[in-house]
Amino acid sequence: MLAAWLLVGCGAKAEPVPGEQPTDLGAPDPQSHLERSLALEQAGDLAAAFVEAEAAVAAGGGRDAVIHAAKLAILRKDHDTALAFVRPLVEADPTDAVALYNLALAHQHKGDYNEARNGYLAALKTDPKQADARYNLAVLCFDRGIHEEARHHAARFRSSFADDPRGPALEHMVGGLGAASPSAVPVP
Repeated sequence: MLAAWLLVGCGAKAEPVPGEQPTDLGAPDPQSHLERSLALEQAGDLAAAFVEAEAAVAAGGGRDAVIHAAKLAILRKDHDTALAFVRPLVEADPTDAVALYNLALAHQHKGDYNEARNGYLAALKTDPKQADARYNLAVLCFDRGIHEEARHHAARFRSSFADDPRGPALEHMVGGLGAASPSAVPVP
C-alpha cells in the first residue's frame, strides 16, 4: 500500500523560514512562484509545478514553499530530494509536527520503515491531532507485517478521529471489526 500523497500544512501563503534573511526587493516574488506551482500541480503538470516550487524556495519562499516542493518531489518519486527539502525544517524546529510528518512520509515512500515509523511517532508526540500520521503509521506497520501494532494504531485512529471516513476501511484492512469496504488506500 502507498502512504498518503498529500502533505499536510502546505498553504498558498509563503512565509519566511525563521532565521532567514529577507529577500532582495529586486528578487523574484516567492509567492507568485508558489501560486504558479500550486496551479500547475492542480492542472496535473508536476514537472513544471516542481520547477516553480524550487523557484519559490530559492526566492526565499520559506517553510510552505519547502513543504510544497517536498510534496511534489514525493509525487514525482524523487524521495531523496523530498528528504533534502524537509530535513532542514526538522533540524531548525524539531517540534514542527508538519515537517516531522512530511519527513516520515518521504521515508515511507522510500521504503525506510524505521525512519518512517520514528518520524510518524515523533509527529504524533508533538501533535496528537495529526490524523494522517496515525493513519499512515497503521498502514506502514500493516504493510511491514507488524499486524498487532497496525491494529493498535488503527484503533487509536478510530478512537481519536471517529468522524474520519477512512476509519472503517483502515479497520477492515488491519483485521478489525469495522464495516467491510475496499482495501484502504492511504489518502490524506
